[in-house]
Amino acid sequence: MTRIATVLGLLAVLGLPAPGMAGDFSYRWGQVTYDLADIETDDGDGFGFSGSFEVTPDIFVQGAYRFWDMDSGLDADAWEVSVGYRRGLDSRTDVYGTFGLGSVQFGLRIGPFLLGTDVDYWALRGGVRYWLQEKVEVGGTAGIVAYDPGDTEFELGVNGQYYFTPRLSGFASYTVNDAVSVLSAGARFYF
Repeated sequence: MTRIATVLGLLAVLGLPAPGMAGDFSYRWGQVTYDLADIETDDGDGFGFSGSFEVTPDIFVQGAYRFWDMDSGLDADAWEVSVGYRRGLDSRTDVYGTFGLGSVQFGLRIGPFLLGTDVDYWALRGGVRYWLQEKVEVGGTAGIVAYDPGDTEFELGVNGQYYFTPRLSGFASYTVNDAVSVLSAGARFYF
């Protein structure tokens, strides 16, 4: 996985020719993913739902919810809400920044309820989106995640999309910091 992340990052940095760009970057989407999560000493898998909505052409809001079944027998739920600002550098490259608030909850699931403990956090991230070629977009993120009480982590992420149509893409990402790493694959729907 590290090799794939390195190659995607290098391709984005090198600025390889991208014939026939697919158009402007959209921040209006919904996404469903299957996740493999590693939270400190526990592994698990589950699903995630997230979305983004443009408030203005340059300002957007995002939300995400994930739930995982961990190998220890505990479950984990995570949510985050963020606001972001984007700026196009050229027809192939967008940069953006987000500020978000979130929580990760661990415990035993009893019906629809998760009984246990939770860890709240805030996150400040920057990212880049790049059209590698007509139907392929790659990107990367870097940021700081500050968990309560007082644990701050540096976070890195890479992602890629293949556009089957202008409104539907296959999506994969890998995000890692010292506390959590998540490998995701799924579908993103643009509206």
